[in-house]
Amino acid sequence: MYSKMRRRMKRFFYLCIVFFAYFFNRSVYSQALPVHRHIVYKTYVIDIITQKPSFAFSSRKLSRDYTGYSIRVRRSTDNAEADLSFDENEVVSDNSVATIAVPGTSGFVVGNTMTLATFRSSSTLYVSIWYDQSTNAFNAIQTVAAVQPIFEMNSAGASNQYPSILFAGLTNPKSVVVNKPMETLLGNVTTGMGLRGTVGMVAKTTSNSNQFSFGYSAGAVRWSSHMNWSDGNCYVDLGNAADINRSFVNSGRINLYKQYTLARGASTKTMRVSGAMLSNNVAQTYNTGLSGGTFGIGLGISSPAQTIGFSGNIPEFILYPEYLSVGQMNLLEISQLNFWKSY
Repeated sequence: MYSKMRRRMKRFFYLCIVFFAYFFNRSVYSQALPVHRHIVYKTYVIDIITQKPSFAFSSRKLSRDYTGYSIRVRRSTDNAEADLSFDENEVVSDNSVATIAVPGTSGFVVGNTMTLATFRSSSTLYVSIWYDQSTNAFNAIQTVAAVQPIFEMNSAGASNQYPSILFAGLTNPKSVVVNKPMETLLGNVTTGMGLRGTVGMVAKTTSNSNQFSFGYSAGAVRWSSHMNWSDGNCYVDLGNAADINRSFVNSGRINLYKQYTLARGASTKTMRVSGAMLSNNVAQTYNTGLSGGTFGIGLGISSPAQTIGFSGNIPEFILYPEYLSVGQMNLLEISQLNFWKSY
C-alpha cells in the first residue's frame, strides 16, 4: 500500500514538472515543439525580444514571420549563385532549396531550383549575400569574389551539423558589409547618448592576431571589436578605443564556439560570454560625431583598408540599436546558447 502511494506521488510530481516545463517554454520563449531530436529549443529569437534589431543574420530562421532566404552563395566551379531557403527544420542544410539567382557559366536559368546538395556538388561555396531577417532588409553583401567568405557545411552547433561562415582573415581579409551608415544602425549617435547598441553573436575564433573582427573603425571614431588580438584578449571598442577596462582574456576560447553579448549604453559597456558576465564598466569616453562608415562582419570597415580581418567561423550575428536590458540579454543568450550549444 505504502509503495503504491509512493509510485502515485512520484508520477504526480513528474506530470507536474512536465506540465510546468511545457507551458513555461511556450509562454516565456514562444517555443514550438522540437521538430527533430537535434533541435531542443526552436526559439524565434527576434520575436521574443521587445527591441527590434537593426539587422539579424543566421543560418537558422530567427522570426516566425520571416519568409525570405537565409543566404546567397556562389559556387567556385562556374560562378553560379543560388539563394538558399530554410529546410523543413528551419535551418540551412543539404535539403534546403537552392534557387538560381545568377547563372554564371553553369547553363542554369534564373529561377531554376534544386537541393543545396545538388547545387553544391563538390564545389566550394562563397557567400555573396547574408540576408537580413529583420524587417529592415539591411543585407550584408560582398560583390568582390576574392574577399567573399566561405560557406562551410557541418561546421557549427551541436555535433557540428549546422553551417557557418568561415572568415579567413590573416591575409586578404574576407568580409560581408552592411551598406548603411552607423547613425542608422546604432541608437542616438549624434545626440550625446553614447553610440548605443548590442551585439549578440555566436563565433569560433581561431587565431590570436591583430585582427579587426567587425564593425566600423577609423582611429578614435569606432564601433568595433578585435577578436582576438595578438595578446589573446578580445578588445571591445564600442564607441571609443580610449575606454578603460575594454577587454577580456579570450585566448582560452580559441577553436571553441561561444556566444558573445557585447553592448554599449550611454555610459556603460558590458561584455558577456555564453551568459557569464566578464565586464560591466563605466564607458568613460565616446564619440558622438560618428557618421557614415558602413558596418563590416569579418572586418572592421575603415579607410585606409585594414589588412587583417577576423579568423574563424560565425553562424549567427545580430545587432540591436539599443543597450538591451538584462532580461532581454538573457533571452537572447538562452536562444543562441540552446540552439548552437556554444557553452
